Amino acid sequence: MKTFSPIAAAVLLAASGSVLADNNMATKSQLGIGNDAISVQAGGDVNNNETNQTQVGLFNDSLAIQTGGEDFGDIDHLQIGIANDAFSLQAGGNFNDATVTQVGAGNDGATVQLGENFSDATVMQVGFGNDGVVRQVGGAFNDGEVNQTGAGNEGEVNQIFAFFSDALVDQDGIANDADTDQSGAFHDAETYQNGIANDAWTDQVGLGHDSLTVQNGIVNDSDVTQLGAFHDQYTFQTGLANDSVTFQAGFNQLSVTSQLGIANDSITLQFVTNSNTSITGQVGIGNFALTVQ
Repeated sequence: MKTFSPIAAAVLLAASGSVLADNNMATKSQLGIGNDAISVQAGGDVNNNETNQTQVGLFNDSLAIQTGGEDFGDIDHLQIGIANDAFSLQAGGNFNDATVTQVGAGNDGATVQLGENFSDATVMQVGFGNDGVVRQVGGAFNDGEVNQTGAGNEGEVNQIFAFFSDALVDQDGIANDADTDQSGAFHDAETYQNGIANDAWTDQVGLGHDSLTVQNGIVNDSDVTQLGAFHDQYTFQTGLANDSVTFQAGFNQLSVTSQLGIANDSITLQFVTNSNTSITGQVGIGNFALTVQ
């Protein structure tokens, strides 16, 4: 997204045919050198939308697009610093909000809402070279949020055909990586990373899952998969190079994993029967635990 003029030109060309667009508002404020801000509110029946783009600094890029029948959408971009990139796309939905806030240099934040309704997408970045994205497609009443403080963090939230679901990725440190994917309804996933090069992956499919992952330290790894209905999982990692895998299928599974130390390894598999509870606590170095239910 360093130079998006060709993208904007293509969008404007596509929208130059027969379109309807009423009661839209676009506001831009720029202070500095070489900042670019482009907003497109056209293409299909596009009504009652608003974009606000504020840039302070050098060579920041902001692109906001509302098209394809988007109504009552709101996009807010705030960039303070150098060479930050913000992108938001809303199409084919209603009453969606998108916010990208960037303070620092070289941050990349994006939100995509396609066929989405009554949903919020937020990316907030403070630091250098962070990458955050929230995608919401074909759902309603979702909340996706990526917060990043530090340098080189990567955070991603994907809510695809999701309803009434919340996903939060919160990163503080350097080179942390977190990915949360949700499909279905009534999910809640929260991931917190504090440290260096931690990795967390959460996948929720089905109905009514809850997931909490907290990582403090260096190169800890957590993988969570929840399939079915009404699962709960909690993973806590503090230290260095701990690894946790949680897999839940069926109905009403509960898993708690706590790791404190170095190079501990925990695997929890809950899929054979329903309504199981697994609690694993590891303190020390090089411990291994396997649970199959």
